[in-house]
Amino acid sequence: YNEYAPAFTNVLNPYGIPGVFWGEGDARVYERRSTDTYSVKGNLTSQINQVHELRGGFDVRFYDIFFFSNSLNYDPQPFQDNYSDTPFQMAFYLQDKIDFKGIIVRGGLRLDYFDSKSFSYSNPFDQTSEKVYASPKWRLNPRLGIAHPISETAQIYYNYGKFFQVPQLQYFFTGINSDLSRGNQILGDPDLDVEKTTMYEIGYNQLLSENLSLGVTAFYKDIRDLVQTRRVPAIPNPYFQQVNIDFANVRGFEVSLNKRMSNNIGGYASYSMQVARGVASDATEAYFDYYNDPNRTDPVTGGTRVIPRADFYLDFDQRHTFKFSGKYALPKGGGPSLFSSKPLQNVIVSAVYNLASGLPYSPEDDKGNLIGLRNSARLPWNSSLDLRVSKAFNFKRFSLNLFGVAYNLLNTENIINVYPRTGLPDTDGVNRTSSAISKTSANYVPFRDLNRDGRIDNQEAQSTFDEAYASRLNSPFNYGSPRVVRIGIELNY
Repeated sequence: YNEYAPAFTNVLNPYGIPGVFWGEGDARVYERRSTDTYSVKGNLTSQINQVHELRGGFDVRFYDIFFFSNSLNYDPQPFQDNYSDTPFQMAFYLQDKIDFKGIIVRGGLRLDYFDSKSFSYSNPFDQTSEKVYASPKWRLNPRLGIAHPISETAQIYYNYGKFFQVPQLQYFFTGINSDLSRGNQILGDPDLDVEKTTMYEIGYNQLLSENLSLGVTAFYKDIRDLVQTRRVPAIPNPYFQQVNIDFANVRGFEVSLNKRMSNNIGGYASYSMQVARGVASDATEAYFDYYNDPNRTDPVTGGTRVIPRADFYLDFDQRHTFKFSGKYALPKGGGPSLFSSKPLQNVIVSAVYNLASGLPYSPEDDKGNLIGLRNSARLPWNSSLDLRVSKAFNFKRFSLNLFGVAYNLLNTENIINVYPRTGLPDTDGVNRTSSAISKTSANYVPFRDLNRDGRIDNQEAQSTFDEAYASRLNSPFNYGSPRVVRIGIELNY
């Protein structure tokens, strides 16, 4: 018996099955990271006259980032990365709200600025080569909104805006100080551009009665310069570089019905439909596509086959979403009387029900090959009912609020992830077999020997093996949260 065998091969688990569960040992990676953010922001509003209302503000952020990772630390040439950087971000905006004869126009400009305050090397393989410092990124983003009545009870509105989004900070710094001769590396870029979004929206609001309104909104978002990895065929070792090459778009509409509080009752109902398409759902997708592709070599040229980059439904493409919420509130002195008291006064009962179609996933055949297009299959619909009940007790100097909240009150089993070969959350479609084990084997465990004859025969081995894998595959990460109930007290003074 090899006591230095990897921890996952031992039999220290409830089933006594080797090679299924981790029973002891340490992870191969030591990692430490921290991000401190210091921010200052302010806003100012001034009603200049009856027509113009000016708003302005700023948001300044200082980051202090530290990261250290050592993977395969027992290897003479491990995967190692470390950086310590202090990027800086700020924004200023100015908006004028013009209200003239029922027509409301909101026009503004926002200045966004980001500086990674870092550098890369002119030769990524030589950290003594010239340092190339990143240039600051800034952009003026216009915003425009127009709303005007088309009748005494109806309004139509339009919104347009440009938006500036800083990518995840790790994409600027990862791998810059790594040893690229190790191979299989992803290299960040301190000079990455920001991600840009253009948004268009048109909507219609209709007052159906004094307390009931209808809203219809259509929207379109065009997203550019998303971060992705691109293979660099460098010598001596190719590597992957973070670059701004991806794009996506999101379009859809929403219909809503809103009842404001009246006669102690309020509510809201909505239906939204959206389509989200793009060339990748993750900034490292091209990297994993390359290493998971069994046919990386082009049979004609002998070089690396170029994987086509076409748009598809993104991981967050949730096509249909319904939402219903209701609220019943009894004010002070409300509700029935009991022995000259009002036991239900200051009681609030609210409920929210969500129903949504499933997210996409990529189906595979029994050999693990992609079937059809990426994200061409769908998970089942999900639903949940949340309930909150509270009662307030008011005193002279403070108030006490008792509440209870139930999330997923009906304990609905929501499937949020499946195995791509089967489309099921508890079986992966891989056929596995186990063989007989003698008592002299290091893998012999008495409770697998069902008839206690000193030998685990094929039937015993397979049945206990199947039970172990069933537990392993029945992952809690494949299901949404079960019912959760919380009870609490709030004190306000």
